[in-house]
Amino acid sequence: MPKNSTFSGIECKNSGTNLDTLAQLPTKNTDVTLKKRARSKHYTQLIAGKLAQLDDTKLKQYYDNAWHCCGILLQEGQTLKGKYCNTRICHVCNRIRTAKMMNSYLPQFRNLNGLQFTTLTAPTIDAKNLQTESIRRRAELTKIIRVFRERRGYDMSGIIKQETTYNFENNLYHPHLHIINDNNLGDEIIYEWLKRFPEANRKAQKIFDVTQGAFNELFKYTTKISHKLSKNKNEFDIFLPAINTIMESQYKRRTIQTFGNINRVSEDLEKLQSSVYNIPEYDAVIWIYNDHDWYSEHGPLTGYKPSEKLKINFYD
Repeated sequence: MPKNSTFSGIECKNSGTNLDTLAQLPTKNTDVTLKKRARSKHYTQLIAGKLAQLDDTKLKQYYDNAWHCCGILLQEGQTLKGKYCNTRICHVCNRIRTAKMMNSYLPQFRNLNGLQFTTLTAPTIDAKNLQTESIRRRAELTKIIRVFRERRGYDMSGIIKQETTYNFENNLYHPHLHIINDNNLGDEIIYEWLKRFPEANRKAQKIFDVTQGAFNELFKYTTKISHKLSKNKNEFDIFLPAINTIMESQYKRRTIQTFGNINRVSEDLEKLQSSVYNIPEYDAVIWIYNDHDWYSEHGPLTGYKPSEKLKINFYD
């Protein structure tokens, strides 16, 4: 396992990756950014609409909020204002949340040394035990870090992200934890983890150098929405009850936890947000979303059209 990863200035010395690029939000081609937002909105409505139709879901209103996210945009000049749903099923909000988290947390790691990306796993579980076991695994890791800091005197800092994946072959769930920790403590964290979860596979616990990919992995999502059962790159499979089970287990629970000298940043988004785009200027226009784009008397806003090759299979 790597033992000498450092994070000084803006580079990870082992990898040579310039991590400062993570802290830069797009400043050019904002019309392309808006088109990507239309695509994210389209995917969100497809998925959230199906989830809201599940008979036994407790989150109908939650999914309905996601379906309506940014359904109306108000334009003044080149500024668009919309109302965001702040749900974790929404692709639009998740993209904004990811950028917010990366830009908020990345600078806090610049002066830390011995950074590692550590992943902790334990055996998969069934749906009825998902929430309880997810909470337990997170709590045990919190205890480990408290022991390191308070009893062993380690001046350690870092961030924890909980993620859950689903295995459609055996209908089981895999709640696991990703950590970015300093002081090369990954092996010791894993040692303590295995004492608490002796049934876990030692080879399934991982330590990597901290690179740009590590930060992408940490903040990109809390659950994988789609699976690929086909070799067709444009075909995706979505297991609706499994997604709903994961969303219910995470509802109103934080997925990110910090420790040491890393200050926590709220995962929530402001409901009303305004952004400037490279679009034609109008004094006052209302854009209403319909199918795959926003429309007004001026026509479509972005020109986005879903690929005719795209195929999404939904499983109930």
